[in-house]
Amino acid sequence: MKRWFIAFFLLAQAAAAQLPAGWYRASVLRPDGAALVFNFEAQRTTGSLRLYIRNGSERLLVEEVREQGDSLFAEMPFFEARLRFRVLPNDRLTGTWSKGTAGADLELPVTATPGGEERFPGSRPASGQLAHELEGIDKAGLAGYFLIVWDIVRFAREQQIRCQGR
Repeated sequence: MKRWFIAFFLLAQAAAAQLPAGWYRASVLRPDGAALVFNFEAQRTTGSLRLYIRNGSERLLVEEVREQGDSLFAEMPFFEARLRFRVLPNDRLTGTWSKGTAGADLELPVTATPGGEERFPGSRPASGQLAHELEGIDKAGLAGYFLIVWDIVRFAREQQIRCQGR
């Protein structure tokens, strides 16, 4: 009897899991297998939970957030979509992203992990990528080739000749 009470108590605690505040990296899996990656921040203010979706430098506020047991429901009117998550151990999230369309409802799997402030971790800034590319061109001895191609493309454009420099 005592074991049943302890098991019931532990299950009740797990079912009442709340999403901790902080940054999360989420991924929606499209039907073609590609992932749509985005970040969001969970904030607690006066007992309620708010989400901020990061879109570049913009932060989109999601006010319609409801927690129920180990689940989280968010309505996103600016995307005309909904998120439904289940809070897993280690504060990971799994669930669905859904959007009503004219033809039918679209429902895709979504996961999120805590601590994901960067949308694409390990990616290089553009200036670092450019320096890397220029270094490769220089090492391969192709600088002269690219200058000649640029001259040909510039001349073709001046003469209104359609061309591509590849």
